[in-house]
Amino acid sequence: MKGSITSKMYTLLGIGILMTVISAWSMYSLYNQHVEATRNQMKLLEIQTEVSALQGELWLYLEYKDDKSFSNLVEQQKRLSERLAVSNVNVSKVTKLNRLNNQLTALLSEDKQFQAELKQLSARRDFVAQRQAVLTGRYNMLIQNMYEYISSEHETELSQTNLKIEETMVYLAVVLVMFSVGMSFAAFMLLKSFRVGARAISTAINSVKKRRFSHRIHCDNLDNEFSTLGKTFNAMNEELEHSVFTKSQLENEVSKQTLELEKKTHALEYLSEHDSLTALLNRRSMEKRLQTALEKAERTGLLVALLFLDLDKFKEINDTYGHDIGDEVLIRLSERLLTVTRKTDIVSRFGGDEFVVCLDLLTDKSFISAKATQIIHEVERPIVIGNKGHHVGVSIGIAVYPNCTDNHRDLVKLADQAMYIAKERQGSHFVFAKEKPTNVLKVVDD
Repeated sequence: MKGSITSKMYTLLGIGILMTVISAWSMYSLYNQHVEATRNQMKLLEIQTEVSALQGELWLYLEYKDDKSFSNLVEQQKRLSERLAVSNVNVSKVTKLNRLNNQLTALLSEDKQFQAELKQLSARRDFVAQRQAVLTGRYNMLIQNMYEYISSEHETELSQTNLKIEETMVYLAVVLVMFSVGMSFAAFMLLKSFRVGARAISTAINSVKKRRFSHRIHCDNLDNEFSTLGKTFNAMNEELEHSVFTKSQLENEVSKQTLELEKKTHALEYLSEHDSLTALLNRRSMEKRLQTALEKAERTGLLVALLFLDLDKFKEINDTYGHDIGDEVLIRLSERLLTVTRKTDIVSRFGGDEFVVCLDLLTDKSFISAKATQIIHEVERPIVIGNKGHHVGVSIGIAVYPNCTDNHRDLVKLADQAMYIAKERQGSHFVFAKEKPTNVLKVVDD
């Protein structure tokens, strides 16, 4: 489990906030430096203004050498001292100015004293002129030093301010680049982990869509949120798989039971339509199919012949050798009847040792006689059961549709009556029932 997307997003948010705070602090620091530099420049300009005024007063004093100009010079020097005292400029910056100003104060005091002594030295003109020249040079030197120092401080202040601004901007740029790279990397890793989780969830959903409930999400390499979704999905898929498996088992069981039921239904239908011993059609099924054959013959205009068979000497075999041998004889005779008839013909056990053969879609009666003769020969062949040959005969009554009647019940009845006439003749014979309108039976020798 790699961690939580939420915690990663909070981390990314924290980095962004920190970058914003540092940027804001850097900009604020840059602003404060600019304000401080501007204030210092203004203070230096004010001091420079006072120095310029002092220079003007000094020029007037040196020009007129009167008490008024000297008083003005002294007043201007005091104003410069007050300006230096109340200035908020860095102490190191005004130290030299204070020193120069103090020297000017001392010089003014000396000049004042010199002016007081000037009257006494009027006789010594050379000394006075020399002394005045020295004072003038010192005045000019002090004012020049003040100007040069203020100009130097201007340049120094500007240079330091620009340097601080450059350092702040470089620091801010480095910090912004580092945070941008860090945020980009964090965002990339967050996107990568999100795509891994999203792909895993998407694949899982598609598997459900395709009904592949065996699919499981591997949660070990997923973030907490996707891992929670994956575990929930796996639990859901497991339940669905179990439900589908149970449903599939149930469907298979239902299909199996339905197939068994269909088999039993077919078996019951087969038993309801066939004789249990010989597997031939039984009487009820024969009558139903006979009705269908007559309807088909009515539509096509063809003949249907019903052969009613009754076995001779069967009772003797059954009484002498038992019912098992008798049943085997009936089974063998049934198989022989199926071999000598067509697949479309109807062969059924009517009851006991009586059978019915229905020949449909006939064009003439000659085929009927030939088929009856073939059946007699097939029945009379010895039936060998356990090294013992058994012989039976057959009496056949034949009724033809529509020559004899137009319904299946009368057709069976007429064939049955013709069979009894054939039986009276002793031996294997077949007899045709008389045709309409009299339905008088006529014996036809085979």
